[in-house]
This record gives sequence, C-alpha cells and structure tokens, in this order.
Amino acid sequence: MTFDLESARDGMSRDLESFTTEDGALGWTFLLLVFALPIGSLILVLARRWVALVPLLGSLALIAAWFLYYATDLVPPVSGSATPLIFLYVLVGWGLLGVASIAKRRVEVS
Repeated sequence: MTFDLESARDGMSRDLESFTTEDGALGWTFLLLVFALPIGSLILVLARRWVALVPLLGSLALIAAWFLYYATDLVPPVSGSATPLIFLYVLVGWGLLGVASIAKRRVEVS
C-alpha cells in the first residue's frame, strides 16, 4: 500500500474549493462547522468532558477517510447520498458538545 500525498493534497484542495466557490455562504458555514467540531471537542476533552470524545473520534475518522480516499485506493468513492449522513453527524456532534459543556462533573466525596 502506498500513499500518494500529492493526489490527496490536490483532491482535498479541489473539494474545499468547490465548497467555497460553488456553494457560497452555505459551503463556508458547513466547512466552519465541520472543522471547528474537532477543535471544540479537543478543548472539552482536555477539560475532562469525556462525552466530547465521541465527536472528536468521529471527526478524526471522517478526516482520515477523506484523506485515504484520495491518497490510496482503499476507500471507495462516496456518493452524494452520504452527504445527509455527514450533515447528521455534524449536528449530533455539536449536540454532544453542548451536552458535554453544560453537564456537571461528578465530585467524589471521601
């Protein structure tokens, strides 16, 4: 198995360009929500809000699959039918971050 880093960079750049130019403000908003999710998750995980691990690991898996799609021939093409699933993942991920940010941590009494 080999990784074609140049192909991955070019393919991911094309995807980002199509989001920002063809979809306009909606594309920018979606990209902001998708790329801010792992950052927000990491911040909450560092604050020991373990529920935030779910969106963090999901984000890392999504980015890894995106990279592997262009860098190797291991990941099959994703059709437009996967778009609602990614949108649902982003909504659920931000919902879990909301829960993680307001949930109180248990305090152990000795």
